[in-house]
Amino acid sequence: MGRKALIDNDSLFEKISDAFRADGYEGASLARLSEATGLKKASLYHRFPGGKDQMASEILDWDVGRLAEYVSADLGAEGSAQARLSAMSETLRAFYHGGASACLLNRLTGSTDALKQFSEPVASAFHALRDAITDVLVETGLTPDNARQRAEDGLMLIQGALIYAQATHAPEVFARVIQTLPERLLQGRTSL
Repeated sequence: MGRKALIDNDSLFEKISDAFRADGYEGASLARLSEATGLKKASLYHRFPGGKDQMASEILDWDVGRLAEYVSADLGAEGSAQARLSAMSETLRAFYHGGASACLLNRLTGSTDALKQFSEPVASAFHALRDAITDVLVETGLTPDNARQRAEDGLMLIQGALIYAQATHAPEVFARVIQTLPERLLQGRTSL
């Protein structure tokens, strides 16, 4: 019979995610990850034989999976486009702790090596979110191309606001962008 885990997977992944968000891929050394999780390096290697690369890959999948699940539920719910986009905005606000938490997708692609390693899953995550927002906007009567462009613009607003909030220690900027995001996406459209 194996040893009992010292920490459950969700708690472990949350702590590793927080370390990557705080320090980026390059800055999150195994010593730092060990400190963040409360596990010895040997325990981390036992759980992640591929080391930091495997940790980052699994954490990225876990984090993106959670966000995709939450946002898909918001955008796929019943109600007007305005209501669904507002629910998505609230989810994003909560997920990023009102702008106080960095975007893991951004923090894991901060160096050329990390960008090469994680660009495909990061791009896939952005494309899935873009496509989900596009689908809602098409329902309002926008052409698919116009809806996609607005969705991409919305994602750039979100990411830019997160980066700005982190760099300037001004999470209220992110909160403002998130609060106005549905109106920006729907500008000139009637709510359906």
